[in-house]
Amino acid sequence: MNIKSIPANWLVILLAVLMAGCCSPCEKPDLGEFTLSNEAKRFLTFSDRTEEYRSSDGRSVIITFTELNNGFVELVDNCDELNRCGLCCNNYRAEFVSVLGGSDDLSVSLEIAVSKDFSTVGPTAPAEEIPENMRILMNNAPNLNCILEEVVTTELTDVVTLNGRTFTKVFKCELENPNFVFEDTEVTGIYFTKDLGLVGYRTGPDVIWALP
Repeated sequence: MNIKSIPANWLVILLAVLMAGCCSPCEKPDLGEFTLSNEAKRFLTFSDRTEEYRSSDGRSVIITFTELNNGFVELVDNCDELNRCGLCCNNYRAEFVSVLGGSDDLSVSLEIAVSKDFSTVGPTAPAEEIPENMRILMNNAPNLNCILEEVVTTELTDVVTLNGRTFTKVFKCELENPNFVFEDTEVTGIYFTKDLGLVGYRTGPDVIWALP
């Protein structure tokens, strides 16, 4: 049978089916790159060095901080579902810089990163309303979420004494109930200053590790 023998109404139906299977192009514009301020890029000044941390129970560990990493995270906004063709979104990229740290015995691993944070605002917000936040992740601690908002401009006021040494202007991030932690190696507190970087941390309910 050739196409001439197909009834006209069937041709209309066939054409409609074929058109329904075609994907419409995604025409949402790319929103571009959102870069960090120069002050934020210069914030992590404690990379490429090694520090010793001593514990309140007589142990010590050497942590090496690597050189700065920087790049962009791919993000999407304002997504719509196209007919059988997936999502159509505004794409954009957010800049980050980070320092990685770790010990030779693999007991400590951490990442300290500064980035444009779009968790509370969208990419169409005014530039001055998009925060530059710092996040510290240590040993993949499941219950400790350490975020310092507006890292460049926030004034730190906490004073903390760790193993007899007092640190000022500290960002203190602690688990509220460390006694409920069952793993002695789980990180339950992090202490950070803008000048020195990581000055100490706590594991389990009460073991403090700090710069001597």
